Amino acid sequence: MANQQHLAILQHGVENWNDWRKKNPDIKPELSEANLSMANLSGVDLSMANLSRADLSGADLTGAYLAGAIFREAFLTKAYLNGAFLTEANLYGTDISGAVLTEAFLTEANLTEANLMEAVLNEAFLAGAILIGAVITGAVLSGAYLARANLTKANLTGAVLTDAFLTEADFTGAILTGAVLSSVQALETNFTAANLTGACIENWCTNITTKLTGVVCKYIYLRQDRKERRPHSGNFVPGEFTKIFQKSLEAFDLVFPDLINWSAFAYSLEKFASENQDIQLDVQSIEKTKDGVLIIKINALRDGDQEKIYDEFMRIYERVNRALEEQYKDRIENGETDETRIEHKDEMINRLFSIINHLNRKLAETSGKFPVHDQPDFQFAVGIVELEQ
Repeated sequence: MANQQHLAILQHGVENWNDWRKKNPDIKPELSEANLSMANLSGVDLSMANLSRADLSGADLTGAYLAGAIFREAFLTKAYLNGAFLTEANLYGTDISGAVLTEAFLTEANLTEANLMEAVLNEAFLAGAILIGAVITGAVLSGAYLARANLTKANLTGAVLTDAFLTEADFTGAILTGAVLSSVQALETNFTAANLTGACIENWCTNITTKLTGVVCKYIYLRQDRKERRPHSGNFVPGEFTKIFQKSLEAFDLVFPDLINWSAFAYSLEKFASENQDIQLDVQSIEKTKDGVLIIKINALRDGDQEKIYDEFMRIYERVNRALEEQYKDRIENGETDETRIEHKDEMINRLFSIINHLNRKLAETSGKFPVHDQPDFQFAVGIVELEQ
């Protein structure tokens, strides 16, 4: 039960209450089971207070300081907690449905079995928060920071997590059916045995450390508004989603004992990407040894064989490099000066990147399928096209 003296002080206004807290920093307010529904508590200092089973539904707690407060089984339905500071707060079993917690700080807060249905947590900070078994259906967590948060067996059906930061978060056994995971950062995130049926994974960022073992998924959407369904019809067979979307990462070295043609290298990366859309190559580092050998370390997010990836890339590079060298050679034989060669080279590079940008746009517009002849400038690529043919 609430301490009547503490409750009376609070009822005299936030300013009066905060002054009392400053003068009595060692007192832990006892407000359990207090009826504070619809109260205006904006900016209140309720740190370390016991608010177990208190009724704070509809209360305005904007910017409130609630660090370490105990809200076990309290009612915060439709409360306003914008920018509230709830670090290490205990919200076990609390009803927070429909509450607004935009930019709230919930670092390491305990939200086990809490009801967050349709709550708004845009850009909320939930690093290390415990949400085991929490009900988060229909909640909006766009831009929320959930690094290292524990969402084991949480129900996030229809939740919106666009741009959320989920690195190292644990979604083991969580229900994410129909959730929007667009542009989330999910590195080292654990989705083991989670249900992702009907979720949208547009532009989600995963890597080798993202765990998709045992994911339950009948179908997925690659675009928002339930567009680009995969598979197009029917359902994935058990384990198929994991097989398709689990990325593996391997590093390998590209060794160039002679001078590298950076124009050919840049084109080759894009050419390889357009031909192998299930494999992503990222330049990790560039090193030059004492004897002048250039080593480019490549990370490959892949589903293929490392040796085949290496051979395929070098095959493209050698063809492109040979084509460009032939074009330079022809110009030299035709009496081209160093100055004009530089002008032609700059023009060629500009055209190269124009083609790359064009191809990227086409890939985006047509889901990676477009006719080979659909290029903006055949004159530049004549040598390369002939070699490919």
